[in-house]
Amino acid sequence: MSFVELPKDNSPSREEVYNALLRSLTRRKGFGIIFIQASPAEAGRLIVKIQKDLPQRNIDIFQLDQPIDNLYGLVKNRTNLNALNVLIIQGLEKSLEPYIQSGYGGDGDYYNLNTVPRILSHLNQRRESFRDHFSHICFVFILPFFAIKYFIRRAPDFYDWSAGVFAFPTEADQLEKESRQFLLEGGYKEYCHLNPKERDQKILKIQELVKEPNQSSEIKENLFIEQGNLFAASDKYEDAVSSYDLALNLNPDNYFAWHNRGYALDKLGRHQEALVSYNKSLKIKPNFDLALHDRGDALIEIGRDQDAIASYDRALFDDEFQILAAETSPEGVALQNSIARMLRQYRISEVDVSFILNEAYMRGCRLIDSGETIKNVAAWLKFTAFRIIQETARNQHRNRNLSERLIGEGEIDVKADPLNAAEIAEQSEMMRIAIQQLGSMDQTIIRLRFLEGLSWQDIAQRLGEDGTVLSQASLRKRASRALKRLRSAFVAVSRRGSLEKS
Repeated sequence: MSFVELPKDNSPSREEVYNALLRSLTRRKGFGIIFIQASPAEAGRLIVKIQKDLPQRNIDIFQLDQPIDNLYGLVKNRTNLNALNVLIIQGLEKSLEPYIQSGYGGDGDYYNLNTVPRILSHLNQRRESFRDHFSHICFVFILPFFAIKYFIRRAPDFYDWSAGVFAFPTEADQLEKESRQFLLEGGYKEYCHLNPKERDQKILKIQELVKEPNQSSEIKENLFIEQGNLFAASDKYEDAVSSYDLALNLNPDNYFAWHNRGYALDKLGRHQEALVSYNKSLKIKPNFDLALHDRGDALIEIGRDQDAIASYDRALFDDEFQILAAETSPEGVALQNSIARMLRQYRISEVDVSFILNEAYMRGCRLIDSGETIKNVAAWLKFTAFRIIQETARNQHRNRNLSERLIGEGEIDVKADPLNAAEIAEQSEMMRIAIQQLGSMDQTIIRLRFLEGLSWQDIAQRLGEDGTVLSQASLRKRASRALKRLRSAFVAVSRRGSLEKS
């Protein structure tokens, strides 16, 4: 037997698969077995369409709401049995669900169980009875993917008599709606309150959703994370790690998946591996305080107590920073108003409050990572913001002096009036663009000598740390050539700016 499905490229369209199903139902004059793979929502639409398109056939629907173990007896007792041509049976998967122990791989552990669900054992044993006593009826089983797999693996005798499987993927819009609704319904804390069977049902639902051909990569990624959370809530941490890996295969930059993977590895006692996952999470989102806390726990487990303290300190720093960076908190409003006043005082217009706060945050992270402790975060942030503003003002002044020196060499007239704040900002930006057009060594020499004001001796020592050996005389010659190249680049940038304004 084979699946009649919708392959991804040059394949039958959905309409062609449906027409093939109609032909099979129309031509069959007696006993038969057909399987349709479809979600419950898709099944409802198909049933309505089949009844409409086959008015000449006497079709009935047998909706199963509870698990059963004797389908033959239930069919035999139907009052309209003799008049039927087609009996569509929906809900048989409920008889399989109590036997499920879902695995992460998609096939699941339920296929490896030694026991066979009673309903499948019944169908295997009574298939001749179905054929002999219901010779005028074509049985159509509408089932989700997992249930059809279950038939193939655990009821091969009954399945072998079927005409195959007609697979109908859920329409993309409906699938997205159903998937997003599922994702909104749960979370790790809620999963911990479910019983094992309820968690298995949700895992099974996820596996159905990710198997859908029309499923998007973004939703698959989130579904795999939820699957990992469900496994973690069941203490199945190996399966959880594998689920998070599936999500990360789709998006390596998902910091939630990296963190949750680290948590599962921690629970397995694999603390070094957990630490790697936490660090990857924090590389993507440095202020993810949950990862910082849990990384501290992993560091404690491997005996790195001082590093653990630094991680906890970072988490505390992040917590307070989030409050102080928020425009809704009184503390945040006061700090940001103070930074705004300092920017106006120093006549800095090309950077804003958020830039200063972000730079202060990064400096705080580096300070804590070096082993220092920030006791009063609010005071430290205000002082550091002040230092950053001072540095920005000095850099503007150096850029202005350098640009005026270059302009003074000719080709551009120097303005007689003092530059205003806007002009200073404009020249600083042109200088930044011009410097970026130089080679890396030229950029380094320009920055160290003319912007940071280091001596030639200090520059030689600084370059020597990277393995570059240059004498002071060589540095002066190289700086002279770098200035000429910078002058040409600056003039070109200035002229482009003038043309764009004209």
